[in-house]
Amino acid sequence: MSKTVLLTFDYELFFKKSGSIENCIIKPVNDLIESLELSGSKVTFFIDTLFLHKLKNENDCTRMQYLIIETQLKRLIQQGHRIELHLHPHWQDAVYDNSLNEWKFLTYDNYKLSSLHESEVRELFRSGVNMINDIAREVDPDYKVEAFRAGGWCIEPFDLLKDSFIESGIYVDSSVVPGIFMDSELHNIDFRNAPKYSFYKFKDDIQKVEETGCFIEVPLSTYRISLFEKLYCFVKQRLDFKNGRIYGDGVGISPVRKNKLWKRILKSLFSHGEIQIFSIDGNLPPEFLIRRIFRASEKVITLVAHPKTLTPGSFNFLKLSGEYGIRFLTIKEYVDTLK
Repeated sequence: MSKTVLLTFDYELFFKKSGSIENCIIKPVNDLIESLELSGSKVTFFIDTLFLHKLKNENDCTRMQYLIIETQLKRLIQQGHRIELHLHPHWQDAVYDNSLNEWKFLTYDNYKLSSLHESEVRELFRSGVNMINDIAREVDPDYKVEAFRAGGWCIEPFDLLKDSFIESGIYVDSSVVPGIFMDSELHNIDFRNAPKYSFYKFKDDIQKVEETGCFIEVPLSTYRISLFEKLYCFVKQRLDFKNGRIYGDGVGISPVRKNKLWKRILKSLFSHGEIQIFSIDGNLPPEFLIRRIFRASEKVITLVAHPKTLTPGSFNFLKLSGEYGIRFLTIKEYVDTLK
């Protein structure tokens, strides 16, 4: 028995303490390239192009960093991987601190795309797609960006983005996380009623299935984890702490949880469990994740990760996945089979 997994990576820095491109992106992605090359697997990277624009235009130091990034992206294309569009609009308000060699985020007012005017969104899509295509076409002259993932999964309201999708030639989205609800200063997403399919077509409402829709949603896959399973994973991670050190040297921002800890514990005890996103970030026991993948009802699992939060444990999963019959595809490869 085999299982198909769409392994996707958000190619970005941290957003509280940015960290360095060397440790958050270059080193982990180079190791990924080598690991995936052994198995012949192809994966998808969603590129935070506003971050790249900042690198390219801030100063001579960041310009050199941009050139390193550009070289790595070309290598990804040469290896047959895909690079697609990812946008975190709060990068517009970031400044580079030369003394600390890191980025400072002065405000998160523009964290969500919905904080911008429609014309601003269209310009971000246009410039982002052009940047990726220009880089990729130095390797593959026919390359074309086809997919998008919203920063923080803040894809709604979709009517703000629809024209940008059409004008940019993007027809695939991968921002919906079925079952997830987050309401904080940064996030405002409600996917509790989103369809839990491997893919579906939509038109105007990203959570409404429409067979005649011109867009395709490839949601991030989720599962429910019980309190006892969480305790099991926690103990395994503690015992295997050597495999839990992340590559990145930054600090991320976290959404504020409005439910108190004791309420979340009670909910885990007296419900079907807490919703978890399929991911290889951190040091989740590989065998546990593999079992969950095969238990999932969806034929295809979309798994999300970030180079900055990969660990040796993440690479253990990649090594074991082939032994268990897990096949990795890019989102484009998968969508092409649906046509």
